[in-house]
Amino acid sequence: MDHLYLDRCSVRVLAAPVGRIKRKTFHDAVNDLQVAAAAVPLSALTPEANLVQRAEFAGPTFPAGVLRLDVVTEHDDENAILDEFHASRAVLVVVGILHGEEHAGSDASVAECVATFQNNIVPKFPGALVHRCIALAPPPDGGALPDAVRLVPLGDHQELVLLVHDMATQLLVEFQDMASAIEVRSVIHSPPPLALAFDGVPTNADLTLGNGSAPATLMPASPAGMPVFQPTSASLLVTQEARLKKRAPGRAAKLVADLLFLAGKLPAAIDKYLEAMDAAKATTDLLWLASALEGLYAAMLALREVLPGAAAKLDSLPPAVKEWLKVADVVNVEAKFRDIIAHYDRAEAPLLSAELGLRLAAMMADLNRPSLDAAALVTAAVAHVGAAGARTQLALYVRAAGQFALLGFPRKQALALVLAVRVLVAIVTTAAVTHVAPSTQLQLMEKLAFLYGLLAQEPLGWDVLQTVVLDLCVQLAEAVDDAASLTVLMVKCFQKLQRMLSVDGMLDMVARLQRSAKAAHPLEGAKPMRQFAFLKKLELVPPPPSLLPHKQPAQSTSAAAKDPFLYSAFTKKTSGPVHLAAGEPVTFRCHLVNPFSFTVQLESMVLIVDPSKSVAIEPEPRTVTLPAHGGQRVDLRATPTTAGTLHILGCEFRIFGVVEQCTLASGVPAAQPRIKQTAVEILRSPSVPAAAEVGDKLEWTVVDAMPVVRVRAVGAAHKCLTLLEGQQTQLTLQLQNVGTLPVTALDVRVRARSLSDADVYSHSVSKSYSASSMWLRTLTKSK
Repeated sequence: MDHLYLDRCSVRVLAAPVGRIKRKTFHDAVNDLQVAAAAVPLSALTPEANLVQRAEFAGPTFPAGVLRLDVVTEHDDENAILDEFHASRAVLVVVGILHGEEHAGSDASVAECVATFQNNIVPKFPGALVHRCIALAPPPDGGALPDAVRLVPLGDHQELVLLVHDMATQLLVEFQDMASAIEVRSVIHSPPPLALAFDGVPTNADLTLGNGSAPATLMPASPAGMPVFQPTSASLLVTQEARLKKRAPGRAAKLVADLLFLAGKLPAAIDKYLEAMDAAKATTDLLWLASALEGLYAAMLALREVLPGAAAKLDSLPPAVKEWLKVADVVNVEAKFRDIIAHYDRAEAPLLSAELGLRLAAMMADLNRPSLDAAALVTAAVAHVGAAGARTQLALYVRAAGQFALLGFPRKQALALVLAVRVLVAIVTTAAVTHVAPSTQLQLMEKLAFLYGLLAQEPLGWDVLQTVVLDLCVQLAEAVDDAASLTVLMVKCFQKLQRMLSVDGMLDMVARLQRSAKAAHPLEGAKPMRQFAFLKKLELVPPPPSLLPHKQPAQSTSAAAKDPFLYSAFTKKTSGPVHLAAGEPVTFRCHLVNPFSFTVQLESMVLIVDPSKSVAIEPEPRTVTLPAHGGQRVDLRATPTTAGTLHILGCEFRIFGVVEQCTLASGVPAAQPRIKQTAVEILRSPSVPAAAEVGDKLEWTVVDAMPVVRVRAVGAAHKCLTLLEGQQTQLTLQLQNVGTLPVTALDVRVRARSLSDADVYSHSVSKSYSASSMWLRTLTKSK
């Protein structure tokens, strides 16, 4: 049940980098700080006696309590106007993190960076009570750190714990000073109504000014020269002032209770919340009553976790609190917080109602409560945030989508994500106002597409809904004025959703892709997407037998085939592995299939290899046009540059102006070989071991470059010549250099054979030839 009270009892700590520091170093330091500050025991904090003015804050009144610090690296101030109403929303501690060694290469000195932190970063958070600057390492030149910087070596847990205890002790002292200042205020205003109501329409509280605020946005404008209409009278203002003074003690008690809750003084916080509830009921202060109710039950849940059996151990607790702690179960807690949500609705504070509803739904999901009830809470929360601030809407919609996913409602999750992307489009469209960094725009769109399931194996939601998402993604990409990012995003999304679009929709999408591709520039460091499945098969086109560096005759693969002269049609024959020569062109046949309903053109199509496993190649590009839903076989040529192993991954090309890769996965089994049986080809029996994987079939051995000479006997059709005894003949051999290396010396030997009792004459001829065609005539004599 920690979802219901952790947000209310955690002090927000903002960690900011100071000077030059590596991202990994900074995040490691933040993680260590979060571990040390997750739960600080109050028994370890000992403020100085002269600083203790209020024992309920700085005194040892509740040694079992803990002070929780929540370390964050960013803070959204869109709802900063609610920081006083809920102290847990404000940044109360600011910590600067410096690394002397990594900052050594910067132009600015350490002292200048520390001054920038104190004068520029800390003032951005006016509610911060404590600020510290720590150094993870001293400067490498042996220089001294400024007095305001504390050395906390990275990985030194003990020194980090001492730092956290120091900050927590100062927080307790600052809390007591804040409480003393709050209690003497004669008037305490509520948050402006427009900060609580999303629709911007004046509520009943706005019209009557019943919550003690008078926002300027409610004052109607008047033409120049005309008197301004005042909607209130002097008597109404006097009545309003008296009402605010009457409500001030109850509101002050609620604010002090929030500080006690943050300080970990749970029994004192419970007493203050009860006091605030009584005062709010007496003055019909609905908003403050709902907030005090939430704080009371959250404090009781935290007390039950920190101190089990608190009802029997703490005699100072009110009887009603003891009774609730004894009988409270999941059903009771759920009912109480549903009642608090109803109080927020009656007080016309949908923002607070939506946030509490999402936290309650998360608790119900963790405890396996009925999913329909939790989904109803999330649905109500989504219905309330329709016209909030853009960043608030985005945060709540994404949280709602996550809750729907946990509860098992993928369509509701998709609906919440559609609402979130509409907000994202609005944010990026006004990037000049919201300062969206251009470097993060592509990452933003990729995360958006991933959230919608467009890049996942199994898309979520309805097909029609995902088509809407595609259109929203295109709007988002066009809004950032980045043609390259637009093209990348559209190709990714279009690959998933092209089957759901009509023909006109696909043609329109292709036209937009072509327009963006013409205006796009290559992205630096952009990786190929490997999305389209054009490549179905890739095989080597064997060179002619006369061009093979090593010829191996076909051999039987069956162990039973012992007689080499007995041919069996049912015995599978296979040749040895094909060896390729470096510097010699190789041809691969690619079987391509177009999955789209329109003609596509694949430009600059080349073969690609695995750079970590394969030798380099020099590919020859070509352009291929594939008809709609058609296939084509294309021969691609490449030349290995060195000897080694050639590992072909697939092919690479450009489509719609984007570099695309099509690879064959090494883990996909190849097609099972067929065998002949009763004159019909059938699949091999399952008992036969499976064939090798596709990845194994795409590796070949490349030998060093060598000269290749083709020999052809002119006039000997069957490569043999029969002579009678005493007969002479002239045999002509045609030699041709078919390789890339010149042949400077060639040794040709012609060998003749007869019966065993005959003599054998052999003549050797040696001569130099050029790299062009050669003719050799030799005379052979046989008996």
